[in-house]
Amino acid sequence: AIFILCGIIAITMSQNFQRIFWKTEDRNLNIAASGRIDIWEHNIEVFKNSSLQEQIYGQGVGKTIGLTDSKTQIRSSHNDYLELLMGVGVLGLLLYLILLFNLIWDISTCRLDMKIKLLFGGILVTIMAMNFGSNASIFRAENAQFFWLYMGLFYKIKKLHYSDALDREQIVNSEPIRQV
Repeated sequence: AIFILCGIIAITMSQNFQRIFWKTEDRNLNIAASGRIDIWEHNIEVFKNSSLQEQIYGQGVGKTIGLTDSKTQIRSSHNDYLELLMGVGVLGLLLYLILLFNLIWDISTCRLDMKIKLLFGGILVTIMAMNFGSNASIFRAENAQFFWLYMGLFYKIKKLHYSDALDREQIVNSEPIRQV
């Protein structure tokens, strides 16, 4: 762990990494994030200025546009949570977050082997993190299909595990067959 930590520190402190990451000498985080911070601020301002109905239900999926000078149009923000908020409102974002919380709960409370729980938990946490900094899995069908395939695979493994455990319990608790 110490060698890995030293390697990460050495890489991040190197001149090449600094030049590639920051892109400019003034170390502007907005420029390093390809303008995302300005776009997020713009979309949050559009959300605040929207009607209560638009805040609750959203302005409709697919209403985002590229860069614009308009103060009222939603920009493509590369943040799935913000895109959901703008498209389907607080209600839609809340439903999606409840779905993710349910997945976290199911993975963490199931009686599967810890390695399997860590695998699927890692996939879920990774997707949740990528949703914040990119439009990684909600609005990109090719990535969303894989994510939901993995989550479906988790539930299938869980179902098979529980049905096997139930079968073993029934065998143990069953009465012996009497021969006549």
